[in-house]
Amino acid sequence: MATKLANFFKKNNSPKTSGYGLIGEFKENKGFLTITEHLTYTFLKEFPKESDEHLFDHIYHYKLGSFFDLFDFYIKLCTFLDITPNCIDHLTNFFHLLFNSPLNKDIKKFKEHLQLAINEIHLTDIEISNKLSLLSKKECLRLYEAIKCLNNDCNYAAVVMAVSAVESRLHKLLKDTNTKLYKKQFERTTLGGIIELFRRDTRYKDKKFDKLKKILPDKHKPLMETLNVYRIFSAHPKEEIISCQTAKTIVAFSFLLLIDERLKTKN
Repeated sequence: MATKLANFFKKNNSPKTSGYGLIGEFKENKGFLTITEHLTYTFLKEFPKESDEHLFDHIYHYKLGSFFDLFDFYIKLCTFLDITPNCIDHLTNFFHLLFNSPLNKDIKKFKEHLQLAINEIHLTDIEISNKLSLLSKKECLRLYEAIKCLNNDCNYAAVVMAVSAVESRLHKLLKDTNTKLYKKQFERTTLGGIIELFRRDTRYKDKKFDKLKKILPDKHKPLMETLNVYRIFSAHPKEEIISCQTAKTIVAFSFLLLIDERLKTKN
């Protein structure tokens, strides 16, 4: 059950910090709920009482600026983590409800709207926490930077950062499966070299590679080829133009692969 607003004044638990970007912070705090409670705690105690609508709007958004920035990012993250569209629609509606300062001039209304948002965040956090638990800290940071690049129209950089997180995961899976063989054959291999292992006409035909070949589910093999092609286009001086939609798709594909339970790595 999500925290009731009446309990806000009884405790104010500080959220855990992370050196691995906002995705790392959501992972450390098992979602957005604790962060939400922390960021709105002081605001509720010092709710602006300005009667002038423009002054109230200025103070309202100044004091809640960090909360709105994080809430907006949380919704974007939900999309990449494949949270159901219905949940994302609810979160978006509550975001706009809280962002609209004229609708929240009365503290009772603000509390009512905040409680609705908290109830939805609580439900979404359960699913998000499970999916974020599958990501390593370095993967969290790389994916966070990929989303930041998307937000700043840095499409080539977004692709490189997202696919590098996938490459890191494959290296870890190979190492976890057979450390000795990994160090001998793949430790310094690029993503393209690792993908060669999973191809039907692979040169890695010896039986000693059989266990490694089973790491990647069949449905991800075409996806991995696509990720590598766009990584090459983005990281090297090719003539290909990477559009915003293409970059967003590659980032989304990278997330989908990394949150697949079958590709979970050892801690």
